[in-house]
Amino acid sequence: RLPERAAEIDRRLVSLRTRAQALTTRAGSVEPVLSELRRRFSAACWQDLQQVPEQAAVNVRQAEEKLAEAAKARDEQRWADATSRLSTVRALL
Repeated sequence: RLPERAAEIDRRLVSLRTRAQALTTRAGSVEPVLSELRRRFSAACWQDLQQVPEQAAVNVRQAEEKLAEAAKARDEQRWADATSRLSTVRALL
């Protein structure tokens, strides 16, 4: 049972790392779009999106920290801690 659990945690670690990288890539394209919105539309149309790039960066940074904690917990065979950290990462992303 333990090898299965370790393999599942490893799979989730890889999957969530990939998701974090994808969000980082996507967040890079938000600023040019936001700039275009600012030029073409009134502030009411884009003002609520102003914090998106910064918030995305903060969330990804926190997720990466939790991923590192989850990997360490997995290496130390603290399965519950690893699973808990992975759930936190998923919520952040």
